[in-house]
Amino acid sequence: MGLRHRRQPPPLLIERGEWARAADSFPIEVTDMQVARETLRGADPVAGMRVDPAELRHSIERELRGKLLRLRQAYAVHAAEPRALEDVATISVASVAALFRVSLVLHGREAPADTVACLAAAGTVMRVDTAPVARLWEWRRRREPTCPPELFEGYLAAVAAAVRVIDQFTRGGQ
Repeated sequence: MGLRHRRQPPPLLIERGEWARAADSFPIEVTDMQVARETLRGADPVAGMRVDPAELRHSIERELRGKLLRLRQAYAVHAAEPRALEDVATISVASVAALFRVSLVLHGREAPADTVACLAAAGTVMRVDTAPVARLWEWRRRREPTCPPELFEGYLAAVAAAVRVIDQFTRGGQ
């Protein structure tokens, strides 16, 4: 089964020399690949790469804030349309889960391979209720027909809480 049918993003295609200098431009991607990757052929593309924690924190905050703004816009427009909320949740939950995963790394914690376990661990470390995100993750896999507004509201609350945590994060704790 191809990547498209498994709802996986296409592979990153970048020259080795470019990639070796890219940790400052792609701190989230490099960190996520270091945590959850499978090298299909050749040398491990992230072995030995170092990500500056300050750059990672800044990038996570920027991405979470952008997601939060877009999720709020979608909710404002589609609150009474569970099918439209389903579309937004389906499109966004994988990247939100990845941001929680790299947030665990930022906090100096091991990220579990299982996404639901990872979300639970991130919730514990960050003191954020990630249950709605985990529910949407599982819901997306089962392709339930609609996303109730209450679930989407919990999703919004989790992302907003994560923004606050990351915004106030300092090395050695929150």
